[in-house]
Amino acid sequence: CLSSEYSDIKTQLLKSEVETEISVSFPNIEILDFIRKYKGKKRIILVSDMYLNNEQICQILDSCGIKDYDKIYVSSDYGATKSEGSLFDIVIQNEKIAYRDMLHIGDNYKSDNFVPKRKGILAFQYKREHTDSNRMDFNILLQRKINSTNSYYNFGYYYLGPAIYGYVMWIQEQLLTKK
Repeated sequence: CLSSEYSDIKTQLLKSEVETEISVSFPNIEILDFIRKYKGKKRIILVSDMYLNNEQICQILDSCGIKDYDKIYVSSDYGATKSEGSLFDIVIQNEKIAYRDMLHIGDNYKSDNFVPKRKGILAFQYKREHTDSNRMDFNILLQRKINSTNSYYNFGYYYLGPAIYGYVMWIQEQLLTKK
């Protein structure tokens, strides 16, 4: 956003910002393991709302050892965002897939969960603060979601049942802590 009279410093600042991002970034091991597990079995497409461009994001990912993806879509390159839903439309159109055939994983409630679900995309909201039991739930639920068919029975068995179970366990925990 700096005016053209600051073009020299603008380039230096951007380079410094990317170098700083690279130096402080580290991979999320669960997500990295997930990508490695499904590479070659499923297409891995990264979708990010970010003001840095594709090349800069790829540099950061590369520094974290994240290389096993098929394609990346960065909002700044397309003038579209996940939070508005328009970036998902671009991914669907470019990749020539149906909304229902895409699984999106992310940690933001609105842009990674609510918006894609509203578009008919399977979405899994990844929570950053994981206990050991949540880590197991993450892997089990994702594997079931990816490997299941689209029948109502499987949906209830694999998703709705565990969701209700988790909700009941949460209620029980709340009741026990309120005594």
